[in-house]
Amino acid sequence: MGTLKTVPAAGLLAVAGLVFGDSRAHAEMVSAGYGLTVSLAFSELALATLSRRGEAVIVDASYWGTPTPAGAAQADEAGQINLGGDAVEVPAIEGVVEITGRGVLTDMLEWTVAGSIGVNVNVYSARLSSDDNLLSCDFIDGPLADVQTLAMPITLNCGLIEENLDTVALP
Repeated sequence: MGTLKTVPAAGLLAVAGLVFGDSRAHAEMVSAGYGLTVSLAFSELALATLSRRGEAVIVDASYWGTPTPAGAAQADEAGQINLGGDAVEVPAIEGVVEITGRGVLTDMLEWTVAGSIGVNVNVYSARLSSDDNLLSCDFIDGPLADVQTLAMPITLNCGLIEENLDTVALP
């Protein structure tokens, strides 16, 4: 297995919160309350192309919350409280990625409505061989509590953009 390279989420100073193929992080992720596990699956063409090009993938998790009245001034342009996130570069192979939620900005939780935390998880190519993303993948976007009720790992299927595969938004 290749070496992991931590990549900060856009605009965030995130602590690496994803571990590829290592179930030791599971206990930490569950205790933090922000974790989930995904399984990456690729079309044959995507695997062959990514391998040939020496490409990797990035799994990117971002969290948000609905602002309380007192937190309204802290909201971003989408009207949400940005709670940070985690992103990691992993080899372009099928495997399990555990999202621990260590990058969640817990000091911002005071500005959010209890139980309103949402999560968005996207998978895209690391742009090692191209300036453009090569992948179209299923994604997660919704209330964290709903996502955590799904059977783990949650499978995210990926293909090349040119394959025009249907993607699924979970939960």
